[in-house]
Amino acid sequence: MSISMRRLRAVAAVGAASLVLTACSGDDASPGDGGGGTELSGSVVWYSSKAPEYSQAVIDDFNEEYPNIRVDMLRAPSGDLTVRYAQERSSGAETADLITMGDIAFVDEGRENDWWVSEPQVSEGFPEEHVVDGMVTVGMNHQMLAYNTNTFPEGADMDSWEVLADPDMAGRVILLDPRGEPGYLGQLQLYSELYGDEFLEQLASQDIRWVNSQVPGFENLGSGSGDVMAPAAFSSGQPAIDSGAPVDLNPNVPSTAIGVYTVQSNEAHDEAATSAFFEFLTSKEGQETFHGQDTSSVRTDTEGTAPLPDDLIPMEDLLPEALERRDELMALVGLV
Repeated sequence: MSISMRRLRAVAAVGAASLVLTACSGDDASPGDGGGGTELSGSVVWYSSKAPEYSQAVIDDFNEEYPNIRVDMLRAPSGDLTVRYAQERSSGAETADLITMGDIAFVDEGRENDWWVSEPQVSEGFPEEHVVDGMVTVGMNHQMLAYNTNTFPEGADMDSWEVLADPDMAGRVILLDPRGEPGYLGQLQLYSELYGDEFLEQLASQDIRWVNSQVPGFENLGSGSGDVMAPAAFSSGQPAIDSGAPVDLNPNVPSTAIGVYTVQSNEAHDEAATSAFFEFLTSKEGQETFHGQDTSSVRTDTEGTAPLPDDLIPMEDLLPEALERRDELMALVGLV
């Protein structure tokens, strides 16, 4: 069975009523009016899993340079965006010109179906090694362990993922559900490599609270519905901490990072406008705005973006085997 069919069966269909495109910026303009810089006009549809305030800030900065290009942005978790795009593309419906998400398996699916531009236009200075067969790694999202500070003191010394399988934590563990976002499947592979498959079987007996994205995960953690959460993204955890929620992050576990990928449709309705936006997103200015202090750029010349530890394990290194073992890993943790 193809990855696409598994996803379409495993994840509920995403209706247009539940995800609404937001007309973000730019004057209404007709595509393809030519010119460059401020003279270029047209429109772009961008699906983005990045927090809306950062995606919107990129659009606003882009429109300083290209005021006549309208960018419509749809923000949703990666799993919802990829299901939606696959359904739209397969049915011949209009869909995104660019999609930014954290699902490398979806990128591979698009390659198999010939959906992507093979050589997208990136900015000067963007690392060539992060442009591979049409997929551009536009950032990294550091994943670590989160915990409730009403249960554990701030700065608690939890330097191992093994706390997740502690019998005392039964019913108190929040995990990100790999059925909605395959990137989290790599986390299960990490546990297997570090501690053996027995660890996954121990997790299955923990009465896990599975959540489909970081936001409800931190809401559950902050409300006391759970005591530990994994993997926890710095980009979602730090805002929760700043808001006063009783949560903290521990980066001392063998930590991972989920790549943030962008691909361009080879059926973009306005190729010039789409290429201009893609180039801006990968520029130094675009990267600093897109990431802020929450996520990390792969460019070496950006300032103010989140640093990454030297011993980081990229999720994309774990995913090939994780995808091969998908059904086995799911069964081991009780997701069957």
